[in-house]
Amino acid sequence: MGTEAVISQLKILMFPWLAYCHIWPTLELAKRLADRGFAMYICSTSSILDSSRKSSADYTL
Repeated sequence: MGTEAVISQLKILMFPWLAYCHIWPTLELAKRLADRGFAMYICSTSSILDSSRKSSADYTL
């Protein structure tokens, strides 16, 4: 099993600090890791995730 196969199996759950200015850096990090093959999950409130969905058209939140 190569390193690419191992990386594609990794799943990461992120818990951002629940302040609007802390969400964006968390989303940017999650996007970059997802582009590298990680399965990213973000745990947050529904109101923050709803506002984040509008600006993240290329990713499923």
